[in-house]
Amino acid sequence: MHGSSDVVTSRDAHIELTEAINQMHPGAAMYADIPEPEHYLAHEASETASRKDPTTGLSRPYDGAALDPVLDRWSDSIAWIHI
Repeated sequence: MHGSSDVVTSRDAHIELTEAINQMHPGAAMYADIPEPEHYLAHEASETASRKDPTTGLSRPYDGAALDPVLDRWSDSIAWIHI
């Protein structure tokens, strides 16, 4: 998944990672564009806002409202995988 306010990792990098995982483990990865979360999964209105936020990395609050539904869909989709 890629948050639109992520200034650390590009959308293309997330897509490439998803494709690489699915080559090795078909169906194990899914890609999702999510509006506003930044790299550390906090809510930021834009990349500019993320860059200007003085709060460091994991000190930023988790944006569960945007992310939890996506994570739930993903975990449901891989429930069939047995390690």
